[in-house]
Amino acid sequence: MYEILKKLNPFRIILIWIIGSISFIVAAMIMLGVSTPGGEQAPFTILGKMIPIIVYGVLFLSIITIPFYLSWFRRKWYINFVLIILCIAFIYKDQRENLKQKMKYDEITIPVAVNNKVYFKKTQYYGSDYKKIRSISYTINHQKDSEWVTFSENGAIIERIKYKNDSLVKK
Repeated sequence: MYEILKKLNPFRIILIWIIGSISFIVAAMIMLGVSTPGGEQAPFTILGKMIPIIVYGVLFLSIITIPFYLSWFRRKWYINFVLIILCIAFIYKDQRENLKQKMKYDEITIPVAVNNKVYFKKTQYYGSDYKKIRSISYTINHQKDSEWVTFSENGAIIERIKYKNDSLVKK
């Protein structure tokens, strides 16, 4: 065991992490591709979720291996330094994108009766002043129904989608 550890260095450890992670992703994508019905995007979802995990792992290993391989680090410090900088840049950009995606819009949901059925009309707004409508959507029994419309901030229609019983009818 000690002989194996002597042959390792931070770069090799990180390389093993990356190759092992990629192998796991490929295997998971194949299994999900075969077992996922109806064209769901599960294989690509796992790919998208694993990339940040790999980057966080590389960052962690780049930092944690320094005290264990101090003599190697003194000679080749720039490898860990470059990996740490690249990982921090990726994580910073990824976190900024996540903040943009988590933007929540103010909304009002009201019941609307049509032909003895109760629909719930959800209206989302840009800003908190409830003046600029972002989207209008309808549900019945927690299922998408009727026409869903998304507007730009200047009021132009961006998208119009029609649902019936939670299934897409027309885009």
